Amino acid sequence: MNRFIVMSAIATAALLTSVSPAPAQNREHLQMSADLQVLREQVQAQALAQEKLQAQLAAAIKAITDRLEQSDAALRKSMADQKVVFDTVATELRIIKQNTQDTSTRLRTLSDEVDALGTAVSLAGATSSFSSDPSAVEAASAQPGASPSAPRSGLTPSRLYDAAWADYTSGNLTSAVTGFERYLSEFPKGDKADEAQYYIGESYRQQKKIPEAVTAFTAVVQNHQTDPAREMVPDAYYRLGEAQRALGNIDAARTSWQTAATKYPDSNGGILAKQRLEGLPPAAPPQQP
Repeated sequence: MNRFIVMSAIATAALLTSVSPAPAQNREHLQMSADLQVLREQVQAQALAQEKLQAQLAAAIKAITDRLEQSDAALRKSMADQKVVFDTVATELRIIKQNTQDTSTRLRTLSDEVDALGTAVSLAGATSSFSSDPSAVEAASAQPGASPSAPRSGLTPSRLYDAAWADYTSGNLTSAVTGFERYLSEFPKGDKADEAQYYIGESYRQQKKIPEAVTAFTAVVQNHQTDPAREMVPDAYYRLGEAQRALGNIDAARTSWQTAATKYPDSNGGILAKQRLEGLPPAAPPQQP
């Protein structure tokens, strides 16, 4: 009996011993569960905060993008408006310039016509005097430069030049030479005197009359090279060199092209002359005496 009691006590103690840690484990488990829940809540809170931050960033980026697009649109519109204004101003300036040129041309033509009318009136008066006084005809014929067989045309310089130019452009070169020479005989100091002389040379060149072309181009450079307003001088030097080379006078051609390239380097004639010089053989060294 005592043994049974002892054994029962031992079993009870062992049971009590084996069961006693359970509350402590429960507490630890509960604590870990609580800590895990806290971590979950913190992660969820951070996720919500991150989503909120991302939404704010996206809204801010969209707002900045919208402002940039609006600014670009405003800038493009402003630039387009400025271009319209600039184009309008440029067009108006061109119109004003064209109108000014037209006015200047009309004034010059009117002045030429007045001069031509005065000349015609003078010639008419002189003819009337000559018809009543034959000795006046002889006196007029004796004056230097007088040419009763070639009276003045009474046309304006522009009309004389335009008529000769029309013959030149249509290929009627003989008539063109006659017209340009008539212009030079009546208006040797006219605004287009260098052009008239140049196109006489061009007409001869196209007709293969090279010596006559040399004479005409030489007249351009001799009569007009000191006047910076005469634009045909560089081209005349270039064409003179070509005509001289066609005649076999290479040294003269070299001199003409060197003059054009040196004195008028930026002109069309100067640039072409420089190209011709590059194609020439080197000049022969001067012979020793």
